[in-house]
Amino acid sequence: RLIETSGEINTGMPEYVVQRAMTVLNRRKKSLNGAKVLVLGVAYKADIDDYRESPALNIIDLLIKQGARTTYYDPYIPQYRHKGKTHTGA
Repeated sequence: RLIETSGEINTGMPEYVVQRAMTVLNRRKKSLNGAKVLVLGVAYKADIDDYRESPALNIIDLLIKQGARTTYYDPYIPQYRHKGKTHTGA
């Protein structure tokens, strides 16, 4: 059951991260809609160029859905393709 629970937590983490970003911005009387957001790192793990299964991709998708102007930086992944769209890093 522990493995299942940890999987559920990991699956919900992108939504949690975006919600936290919204909360932080709201405290400063700012909106996520229209905000410039830089995501640092999209690789699945450190020091590799593999972005498959990376939760950062879902975070970026959720940020964009909320209206954020999103870019990313990852020295190992200058460009990636996700859900039919090509994204180029900063």
